Parts: sequence; C-alpha cells; structure tokens
Amino acid sequence: MNPCVMELCKFFQQCLCMRQRRYSREEIMRYCIENYSWFLKNAAYVCEKVKRMSYSSTLKQKCLTSICKSI
Repeated sequence: MNPCVMELCKFFQQCLCMRQRRYSREEIMRYCIENYSWFLKNAAYVCEKVKRMSYSSTLKQKCLTSICKSI
C-alpha cells in the first residue's frame, strides 16, 4: 500500500495544492485531468483502510489526512 500512498500524495501535492512549479501549467493540468479518476478510486480505498490504523504524525500520515478530507 505504501507505493500507492506515495503516488496519491504526489497527485495531491501537484494537483490539489499547486505548490510545485517545476512543470508547466499545461503539463500539470493534463496530468491532473488524466489521473483524477485514478486518484479518487485509490484515495477512497486507502482512506477506508487508514480508518482502521492508528494515527501517527509522519509526513505520509499528514498527507493521507489531507487526502481523506478532500474526497
């Protein structure tokens, strides 16, 4: 599940936070549009699994918390 979580965090950061400016706006928009359905499907799955886990304050957990709040 960890690789999936890391990909979800990457998508969330690039598409929903818009903090990273290494890529052109067009490239980011294309990536976000093409992968949004993947994000929703996998975020819902991961967030359901995470509800059963204990909370930790790692960066990954903070990212997951933000993702789960966003869907």
